Formats: sequence, structure tokens, C-alpha cells
Amino acid sequence: EDAKATTTGGRHGLAIAYADGFDPWKFVWGMAQNAGNTIVSKDGKAEIDSKAVENAYRTYFDWVTKDGVVDKAAIGWNNAQALAQFTEGKAAFFPMTTTTAINSFKNTPVDGKYEFALLPTVPPGATSRPSGGIEAASI
Repeated sequence: EDAKATTTGGRHGLAIAYADGFDPWKFVWGMAQNAGNTIVSKDGKAEIDSKAVENAYRTYFDWVTKDGVVDKAAIGWNNAQALAQFTEGKAAFFPMTTTTAINSFKNTPVDGKYEFALLPTVPPGATSRPSGGIEAASI
């Protein structure tokens, strides 16, 4: 909802790195884990065909395809390009996947104007974390 409310004119609610080799999995893992799917089961088998993983993927890609809160060009962005979108003030939120991005904020329009928050711990489509859900780690 916050991303929708801050998407106006040339600014989008979220800066996301869809083409990055690592970022998509970090978000899908976190959202699926919040719903109770750890992606890799205790016996070491991947559980990527569950409803929790499907909902995580759908949410992640809906941000650009359905919700319109991400610049459509982000489909080809790596993390550095998403970070640049945020530091230029063209996105309200940058879900960080590394703390090293802080160095990139210096001498940009967002320098001294940003705050940190934990990533959501409630899975997509839910109003609370289910009893089997796990609070995924956040930076």
C-alpha cells in the first residue's frame, strides 16, 4: 500500500533489481519463509512448487506487472541500477539486500534523508503470519 501511495509521476514506490542474479531469490525466500516454507526442507529437498513459493513469486512480479509500483525498465536491472533509481530520488523504497549500499547514498539526493525498516514478516496476501510461518531474517 505504501508503494502504491508513493508511485506518482516519474517516481515509483519501489526500486527492484529483477535481472540481478541474487535479489529475486532473497525476496522469494523471505516471503515464502514467512508463510512457513523454508524452500529447502529438513531432508535437504527443494520445496519450490508450494503455494507459499508461488505466492511469493506472484507478489514479487506483480509489483511491476500488476501493481505498477516498479519502473517497467526494472525487468532488466541489476542491483546497482535499482540502487541508482533510489539514490536519484526516483523510487520511494529500496528493499536493500546488502548493507554496503549505504556507501552509495553519500552525496546523492537521498543523503541523510533515508531511514531503515525491517522487511515485512507477514506473507503476501495474509494479515498475520501463520502459525507455521517463520520470521525471516532481515538486514
